[in-house]
Amino acid sequence: MNSLDRFNTVFRTVLATTLALLLAVFVVTTRHWPLVGDATLFRYVVFLMEHGLAPYRQIVDINMPGVYLADWIVLHIYGSGSTSWRIFDFTLLAFGGLSMIAIARKTDWLAGFIAAALFAVLHAADGVAQTGQRDLTVAVLLLASLALFFHWMGRRQLWPIALASLLTGFAVTIKPTAAPFALALAILMFALPKEKSSAIWKHLLVATILFLLPSIFIFAFLLHEHALDAFLFIVRGLLPFHAALSHRSLGFLFAHSTAPLQIFLLPWLFLMFRSKSWRQPRTIALLTAIACGFIAYIAQGKGYPYHRYTLLAFLLLAMSMEFLAALRRNRLDRIVGVFSLAVLVFITAPTATIKAAHYDWRNQEFMTMLESDLNQQGGPQLSRRIQCLDTTAGCIDTLYRMRLIQATGFLYDCYFFAPGQTAATEQLRDEFLEQFEKSRPEIVVLTDEYCLDGVHNFAKVENWPQFNGEFNRDYTLVIERRPPDAIRWWSRPEQPTAYRIYKRNADSVPASNRAQP
Repeated sequence: MNSLDRFNTVFRTVLATTLALLLAVFVVTTRHWPLVGDATLFRYVVFLMEHGLAPYRQIVDINMPGVYLADWIVLHIYGSGSTSWRIFDFTLLAFGGLSMIAIARKTDWLAGFIAAALFAVLHAADGVAQTGQRDLTVAVLLLASLALFFHWMGRRQLWPIALASLLTGFAVTIKPTAAPFALALAILMFALPKEKSSAIWKHLLVATILFLLPSIFIFAFLLHEHALDAFLFIVRGLLPFHAALSHRSLGFLFAHSTAPLQIFLLPWLFLMFRSKSWRQPRTIALLTAIACGFIAYIAQGKGYPYHRYTLLAFLLLAMSMEFLAALRRNRLDRIVGVFSLAVLVFITAPTATIKAAHYDWRNQEFMTMLESDLNQQGGPQLSRRIQCLDTTAGCIDTLYRMRLIQATGFLYDCYFFAPGQTAATEQLRDEFLEQFEKSRPEIVVLTDEYCLDGVHNFAKVENWPQFNGEFNRDYTLVIERRPPDAIRWWSRPEQPTAYRIYKRNADSVPASNRAQP
């Protein structure tokens, strides 16, 4: 063994050992992260469905049906608590990592391990509320699909491409932004194999059927729930309104799409063009997957950290494969590869791990305080007699913890109080008023979270004069609280959200019984 081989062996061992230790730290320090944020909203929808409410028709939510299916599977495999969701997050990362190793196996399995470890700690650095996010599930499904596609390329067996298509079809029911990946996979089936075969058409037909199978299942489910029309209303009316909220500029999206890997783009592209690896089928497929991830990030338009997960996963894998391959080439390539890997593993990864380890996951003051106050107002007796006017501050989280069913199926107040109302949101206002008047909740919890912009303002209800007038007439403020400590669930501390609890006046009269002027 010459000196270069000895250096590569030692360097690879150090890389693998360092990342293994960081993964251990990541698991230990984040194992108690609670079920919060979007994950609780998904879980609460499934909870309401299991108590007889129909999705979209009675529960107004913008998430796709595949989200509920995924959460239902998690609920019935792992259980309903925070620990189950944390295990689900670890499981996703493990399956994603195994897929990365499978993709990189024919060139260098270590590249897959490096990418998987980096992806895990960067995901953790995004914060407590990103656990089990939809885009993480989609990224893992697409990673597994690409690994199966490579297996199909090598052996031309039907089952890998069939299973890859099924997983991609499931991903599309969670986030339609995964659809370009499905189209790319079909094109790659014909473009990449060196030896063409008539069996490809048969495989494509089977793959198409299995790709459509999850959507067919979802369609049948919506029909069974008499919720198809309501779902189409959400897609055509509410989703465009939601997409326009907190929309970021293209400049912001480009700048943050690959964070924090921007500094590695130039050496990666340099090595890829030096080695001409961009001509190889596997690299072409990876570049295509990266492009699909980028399209998905831009299409969502909000620049949330979890929106970049598909892009980040495939980009990390492509970079790791290129940097490791450079260790076996000429001196300049080796220097670039060693330096890039060293920065990734010894600076970027530890920084992300340490950052995640210091997040204050114990701070759940909003939910703890609100739960205590609601218990004093009736506790379990409030089921179907309480309404949240909140978006993501934690009111729904608290209702789920207490297993309380809300008075109406409206989970977000953002669409009622945001400016620029549309025909769709005006219709939702009317439906909410009808349900609110019919259920006449005993307790209303109003948070000062104003839509998705991080603004705090209880006066948001004044943006809807009709509701505000009836609300002020029929309800009296009994409690107002703001948690004392800043929220440190991610890298930037944020002001805690306050809440008010209103109680319906004993002498309030339903609008339908009031004398007309």
